[in-house]
Amino acid sequence: MILQWNRKNGLDLKTAFFLCWKLWEWLAKTGNQFKRYWPEWKENGGDVNLCFNECPCCEYTFSTSTPNRGCHECIMIDLWGEPDEKDKEENGVPCSFSDSPFNLWYATKSKPLAIKERKKYAKIIAKEAKKKYKALCLKERK
Repeated sequence: MILQWNRKNGLDLKTAFFLCWKLWEWLAKTGNQFKRYWPEWKENGGDVNLCFNECPCCEYTFSTSTPNRGCHECIMIDLWGEPDEKDKEENGVPCSFSDSPFNLWYATKSKPLAIKERKKYAKIIAKEAKKKYKALCLKERK
């Protein structure tokens, strides 16, 4: 997988979804790894530039979003769900909302027996990124 981009110009939307899909697909297979250990990152011997927050969606969003909006313009925002009262009080970022698959995946990081849970939440994220990537591919063909 050779995917590099010019940091000045940022990722394009299609590449961001593709990388997100592949990153979370790998996390779903391993179950016990963290994003920073993805073998495709250059730092780990791969060909992909390390992204902001180790997240292709964050990399894309922050390179294209309105200043001071960032996370609230996330390209995966529909997956993160609605904030609960605690989320609203803390003015949390959407992927960290209490019921978001990312937050649920991240919350299991210190539970050694939670591999099955981590895989489940990683699959949800991978599936959504894949769906968005394929939709863009279809749109390009038309």
